[in-house]
Amino acid sequence: MDFNEIPYSSMINDVTYQLLLILSLVHGYFCLIVDVETAFLHGELEEGEEIYMECPQGMKGSRNPILHLKKTIYRLVQAAKAFYKKLTQVLKSIGFESRIIDPCLLTRKGKKGIVHIAIYIDDCFCCSDMKEIEQVIEDMKDSAFKLKIEKELNDYLSCKLHFSNDKKKAWIG
Repeated sequence: MDFNEIPYSSMINDVTYQLLLILSLVHGYFCLIVDVETAFLHGELEEGEEIYMECPQGMKGSRNPILHLKKTIYRLVQAAKAFYKKLTQVLKSIGFESRIIDPCLLTRKGKKGIVHIAIYIDDCFCCSDMKEIEQVIEDMKDSAFKLKIEKELNDYLSCKLHFSNDKKKAWIG
């Protein structure tokens, strides 16, 4: 039983997301989704936080029916919060700064403009110049995250996105 935490998920504000889409249209930014695979296994438990669980059925090699967790796992209430903390630490270590208006929006000034990253649970919505985004992806890969890149931005946050052929207009459906 988990008595000390309430569920937490890092989710960009809808208005911030819409503003990023508008910025990308006005400035001609490229947008893509970076999904951190096995995200909730990257989180670290807080100092002094002790969590125990019953050994899963069929797990070999454990003589003890109770396991002491050293990192977060899926379905653990603290997992989303711990991953958000780890992700923002990594992004800050490669030059990103969080924004007061929305803590799930981080930015970094690059050679060709500003890179915007919006965090939604385990996805990062990135928009900027393509070269800048490619550099961010390389920097994130160096931090031991396994990433899945979704270059087609047709569906995000359960919204269907439709762009004009010249990418100067967009509709959210």
